[in-house]
Amino acid sequence: MNYYEKTVLENIKQEKYQEYTNELIEYTEKLIKHSGMTQLALVNDKKLSYTRDDDKIYLFLEEKNKTSVCLHRVHDFEKDSSIDEILHYPLQAFKEKEELYEYEIINFKNNIEDQNEKNYDEIKERLKKVLTKEHDLVAGKSDEEIAEIIEYSMKEFQQKKHKIQHVTDSLGELRDFSHFLSQVVNMPKRENAFFENMIVNPHDIIGENIDDIALKLEFFLEACIHKNKNSSKKAFVYNDLDNNIWKYDDKSLVVSDQTCGFFIQFEDKKNFNVFFVEKEYVDINQSIASLQERLKTNTVDLHDKMLIVKNGKVEFFDPQLSWILELNLTYGNIEIEKQYQKKIYDIDIYSYEYQKNYYYKRFGYTEFEFIAQALLTLGGGFEYDQKTKSFVDPSVKYKLNIQSSDTRNQIPSEFSYCYPPKDLPSLSPQWIEAITWFNQELKEKRPQPKIFQGNDVNLALDDVINQIDKLLEKCQKKDKKLAI
Repeated sequence: MNYYEKTVLENIKQEKYQEYTNELIEYTEKLIKHSGMTQLALVNDKKLSYTRDDDKIYLFLEEKNKTSVCLHRVHDFEKDSSIDEILHYPLQAFKEKEELYEYEIINFKNNIEDQNEKNYDEIKERLKKVLTKEHDLVAGKSDEEIAEIIEYSMKEFQQKKHKIQHVTDSLGELRDFSHFLSQVVNMPKRENAFFENMIVNPHDIIGENIDDIALKLEFFLEACIHKNKNSSKKAFVYNDLDNNIWKYDDKSLVVSDQTCGFFIQFEDKKNFNVFFVEKEYVDINQSIASLQERLKTNTVDLHDKMLIVKNGKVEFFDPQLSWILELNLTYGNIEIEKQYQKKIYDIDIYSYEYQKNYYYKRFGYTEFEFIAQALLTLGGGFEYDQKTKSFVDPSVKYKLNIQSSDTRNQIPSEFSYCYPPKDLPSLSPQWIEAITWFNQELKEKRPQPKIFQGNDVNLALDDVINQIDKLLEKCQKKDKKLAI
């Protein structure tokens, strides 16, 4: 589950949507029990059934403790195929693995008891006693901070006991399934505005990335105009020829991934719109032409819209596939900078100083934690850049007026790690200085590693210190040879 998708799940569990979520479950169960569902298979008390709505097949997987509703699209070339042919692969997966590898609309618990609700105040009071008397988590915290921890813990408790455990990140698909229930089993119908407003305060979710997104879109459009990249056949190409970027006109841009695309109307850095366009089973140019017709006739649908920004404020955001857009903007920029021979940023966002400040602003990481993330965390997001002899996180975003952070006096009592890289071609002077300082703090303050082999924390800490010593020694030797 990506970060943006999680926001949909959290929002739909809010009290304001309780009536809707109750109805969603109630009428889904009614559809399953009373509407002539067609059973596909029964494996170890897991029942798989389906119903069809034109070009969509809804699959229902019933288990003892939960029910899942999944979507399988019927494409034009399958229109005349039998249901066994259309559902061959999901049915085979279910029979062999007892799983559905399909796009999940909702997943909810069955027969949940209300006992937790009755004991809410009692649980909260017991949690307060445990936290204030026995838990290191609140050591040195004020009463206000302890109260915040308790409220957060209870929120998590409420989330986990909610009947709905998963919901699609596509507002359009959630709307379509709800309208299908309205049509078939008379669920109260809600209009588009209800679903459009389901992402509460969209600017709070993605607003912090808008400066970076806007700058990249402006840069891409400028590069496409100057390099005459004005069609899918004359485009910037990257990622093994699977991804493309080109201009539709002087105010519009197309970003094409392997399986989907995005059409962008760009007025300026404060005003732009991003729309989805289909690509997997249809030519992307045909999808763009269809979208253009809907834009002209003001019939743009929830399935079309992804991001609407007006006067620098996010007015609408649908999280579906937004992470794919951001990946394409990141890696597309790397290729366009090479071909256009121009840098997008007026500062180096991959410098040690900027990344350190970004991690502090974005995640609250101290300098010590930032270095641990770059040097010692497997899968931590950092890559070694041979050209700059530095660790680089490609997902770092451009932010206006990012402030410097000085946190070298803040050393945590513990840290996560795995082994540092044993051999690097070289390291920049700034990274050598930072890692040398980091290793000295390990030696003097001896914070405990959270992840280590065996049970001896001190042995694990000594091991990582020795590994860093060896790494620094190799890099420094190589730099001296290069200097000679």
